[in-house]
This record gives sequence, C-alpha cells and structure tokens, in this order.
Amino acid sequence: ADMRNLTAIGIGDDSLEELRSYHSLEHVPYFEVIPVLQHWFSKLEAAGRIEIAVPDIMYCATNLTGEKWFEMNSNIYGEVNPQGYWNQPQDWHRSGFTKESLMEILKAVGFRRIAFLEPRSDKGYAYEIRVEAFK
Repeated sequence: ADMRNLTAIGIGDDSLEELRSYHSLEHVPYFEVIPVLQHWFSKLEAAGRIEIAVPDIMYCATNLTGEKWFEMNSNIYGEVNPQGYWNQPQDWHRSGFTKESLMEILKAVGFRRIAFLEPRSDKGYAYEIRVEAFK
C-alpha cells in the first residue's frame, strides 16, 4: 500500500485512534512530506495520536567519521549494497529531518502536544528521532 494514500486501502477520515510510522517518512520526497502528514492528520480521529520515527540527520552527519561512516551514510541516504538489499529507488531516503524541522512541520500541519520520545537504542536505533503528536 502507498502510505501517501491510506484511503485506497479503506481508511476513512477521522477513523484512526493512532497511526505509527517507523522509518518510512524519510522515503517520501521532501516536497511531499507536508501533504503526506496532512493526509495522515485527516485520518486521525479527534485527539488521535501519531508516532513517527525517522533518522536524525544531525546525529548521522556528526558521526560520519571512523567506524560509523558506513552506518551513518546508510541512515542518511538509505542502504545500497551489492546483494540487492535496499537498492530499489523506493528504498532510498529522500528527506532528512532534525528535531527542529520535524517540530516545525508537525506544527504547520496542525498537530499539537508534540513531544520527543527516547530513541529505541535497545533495538540499535540510537540515531533516530522519535516523536508523538496529537490531532
């Protein structure tokens, strides 16, 4: 399913209590991020919750040296390797986010009570921004 069109899979407006997006929004071209978030916003019921996790572009950029070089490049651009994993165009990252930019975008869409959550470091995601917001 295309995350940019939840209506196509039968999700109506004001019908979701919660929507979770883990490491998918960065695959949306930057000029489509606000329209996608507006679409998701429309699917949430009043006071519905969204949780988003994306790579923290600043964390990745500041760790581009030494042994983390490959991992951080993968988190910025999406992984590309000879075995074919993540080498399709839809797998590449097309948007980058900082806490500040994500906060501004969520506010512009109309989300409120925006709060940053701890990264899921226990799962190896120390490089992520995790945020929750409400309609």
